[in-house]
Amino acid sequence: MSSAQAAVNQEKGALGMGFYLNNNEPYSMYQEMARSPYFVDKTAMIAEIIPRIGIGEKYICVTRPRRFGKSVMASMLGAFFSKARDAKELFDTMDISHSPFYEKHLNKYNVIYMDFSGTGGFDDYGRYISEIQAMLREDLRGEYKGLPFRQGSV
Repeated sequence: MSSAQAAVNQEKGALGMGFYLNNNEPYSMYQEMARSPYFVDKTAMIAEIIPRIGIGEKYICVTRPRRFGKSVMASMLGAFFSKARDAKELFDTMDISHSPFYEKHLNKYNVIYMDFSGTGGFDDYGRYISEIQAMLREDLRGEYKGLPFRQGSV
């Protein structure tokens, strides 16, 4: 791990969040977008996703054309579902707050959030993936301290 990444990881750990697991980035990014004068509330999409939780549909693909809000949607979903930060104040005035699912699912899940828009300063793909795995492993071990992990797995 580079010294810069170790410092970032240490800072995030001091704030009670993981580097990838339950980090504050989705909330911060979505909050910033929600304050924009051009913000359009698309939280009704969350109400369409919630019924799929726990019924075997593990993966949801959000497709949009280039420069059409995929990162905003990912941030919105992370901010809503993640345990990282209480987002009630942020979502209370949005469409999702009228859903019968709202309070039952708001900030109730462990969320792994990864942004692959940059390479993290790595010029070697293998090292980049190894670093992601190591940091995610550290997050999971921190969150699930009581669970035994097999050697070579998480």
